[in-house]
Amino acid sequence: MRFIKLGLISIGIFFLLATGISLLLPSYQRVSRAINIAAPATKLSATIGDLNTWGRWNSFIAASGLTHVQISQPSAGTGAFLSSDQLELTIVHGDPDSIVIHWDQTKGRSFDGGFNIMQLRPDSTTVQCWFDLRLRWYPWEKLSSLFYDQQLGPVMEESLKALKIYIKNSP
Repeated sequence: MRFIKLGLISIGIFFLLATGISLLLPSYQRVSRAINIAAPATKLSATIGDLNTWGRWNSFIAASGLTHVQISQPSAGTGAFLSSDQLELTIVHGDPDSIVIHWDQTKGRSFDGGFNIMQLRPDSTTVQCWFDLRLRWYPWEKLSSLFYDQQLGPVMEESLKALKIYIKNSP
């Protein structure tokens, strides 16, 4: 009986400690990666804004094994969507400088992401990919956010490199 009481008290203290630490962490996190691509901003904006091209360069779509994929017609512009059994993305804003996409996973997680397209030099355009994650107060959710950059970052980098190759090889 004494060990059970000690175990329950230890679990309670651990939960309160984890909750206290998690309250010190922000409820908002942005994960971002960028790449320079030798192409005009208009070409990049048109490619990124067209969901039909995503399966060729976006690793979140190409490597995820999505089933029953449907893409809206038109596949570009505000309101265009890609839906599957696991995920639905919707372009909520699109202009030549930025594209904002709402991601809805069937497991209940939803977040915003997008691309900023900046032509700072005539021979190169910078493309920034980002995800905004809003976290609830749950300790396990906030503490797991410490690893989001390590989970999402490499896939974002892979997607941007594939976009660079796709743009280079497309007419």
